[in-house]
Amino acid sequence: MNISNTIKKTTVNIILFLILLVCILPFWWVIVMATWPHGSLFSSIPMIPRGYLITNLVTLFSRINVVRNFLNSSYISISATLMTLFFSSLAAYAFSKHRFRFKEAFFMFILITMFIPSQLSFIGFVQQMRAFGLYNNHLALILPNLGSAFGIFIMRGYISEAVPDSLIDAAIIDGCLDFSIYLRIVLPIIKPVIASLGILGFMGSWNNFAGPLVLIISPTLFTLPVAIASLAGIFHNNYSVICIGILISTMPILIVYGSLSRLFITALTAGALKE
Repeated sequence: MNISNTIKKTTVNIILFLILLVCILPFWWVIVMATWPHGSLFSSIPMIPRGYLITNLVTLFSRINVVRNFLNSSYISISATLMTLFFSSLAAYAFSKHRFRFKEAFFMFILITMFIPSQLSFIGFVQQMRAFGLYNNHLALILPNLGSAFGIFIMRGYISEAVPDSLIDAAIIDGCLDFSIYLRIVLPIIKPVIASLGILGFMGSWNNFAGPLVLIISPTLFTLPVAIASLAGIFHNNYSVICIGILISTMPILIVYGSLSRLFITALTAGALKE
């Protein structure tokens, strides 16, 4: 029996190690390519770093305004994520703990919007932003995040399970206002799911490419992914410089995930174990 368990554990560890290599190898390859000169990049398979990182970095900063593009992406992503979390959690609290007419119908309508591909409504969305005077404006990338159907759906289920009705009733008896209940009781309890949706929302907003590409035309307002894409030319591409831009673009996502990973894992495992 012990030998059988040892073989199973060894097999699982080997499989996990191979999966880890598959996941890490692309990142390592991008890092190595960022340290190679463009002229010799395709002469062999780049697996060992070389000493051209600073040269490629200087080239990157000379071709695009990395700092401004980085700040544009940060402003849009942070604003959009905070708005999504606030309004989605507020709506989820209402759907979970309040009773009002047509509640289930409204919730089903929100769920239906999740199944509509964003590509189908993209042209209408762009026309709507033009009509609102938000074309070539960062608000066009922020305001649509006032609510998230996915966020409302996930938070509603989490609030229903994690926040007891008796706790809400006790707060009401003590004279606590409804919005105060949301701020002081509901939000602290649902921190794990907020962290999870915060990571996903930040990643989605940071990596958003089609929206900024169509809605933003001024280079000073470009987000970092769009600015990096502008490095690619028709006849010549400096892939070493592009790889450095990709590395800079992925750093905020890694930082956000590293900061919230504990809460993210807590939310994923919530409800997995029952007493």
